[in-house]
Amino acid sequence: VRPIVSLGAPFDPTRHQAVSQQASDKAAENTVIEEYQKGYQLHDRILRAAMVVVAAAQASDTTDE
Repeated sequence: VRPIVSLGAPFDPTRHQAVSQQASDKAAENTVIEEYQKGYQLHDRILRAAMVVVAAAQASDTTDE
């Protein structure tokens, strides 16, 4: 049994379960920035997906006036 490496990795829905998204200016969009629960795999089979927070694009402050 091996742990799934999540932090800093691109979000992969087959290995990660996104529980929330968070705007981040430090991480690229769709990158795992926090891990709530570690995931595990056995050979190529996922035993438990990692529960993670995924970086989202920063909201722009453009308003039409």
